Amino acid sequence: MGIPLIRGRDFNDRDRADSKKVVVISEKTARHYWSGQDPIGKRFKTAATTSDAPWREVIGVVKDVRQNDFIVEPKVQMYFGYRQLKDLAANALIVRTSVDPMSLATSIRNAIWAVDKDQPVADIETMDHIVAEAIARQRFSMLLLGIFAALA
Repeated sequence: MGIPLIRGRDFNDRDRADSKKVVVISEKTARHYWSGQDPIGKRFKTAATTSDAPWREVIGVVKDVRQNDFIVEPKVQMYFGYRQLKDLAANALIVRTSVDPMSLATSIRNAIWAVDKDQPVADIETMDHIVAEAIARQRFSMLLLGIFAALA
């Protein structure tokens, strides 16, 4: 996703289903749970899982991101490696490519259906489109302001 890593490390090939469960967190998450401390190496369980869920160790801290709206404060964020998502349900697949992303939509949909033909695949969008929608309200407001300024 291009979110800058501030400290620690990112996921790698050693982070498998059978290895120690790890997580990368946002700056806001680090401040919220471990204010004034280095969160690297700290462990926790996610609240959304059952009591027998594994402990996860913080391996990295990334910059905060704003999702869907660039005005509101960033939320607490945690990032999990897909190989370790047995106890958490992923609801999005993000693919990075050097070609036109929409040219791969059919191939990606078919690859998902090859694994599970009943898996719903919807809302295939480019990151440019998602960002454009997130700033549409502000862009419209600025357009109106510009028109009124020009009329004045």
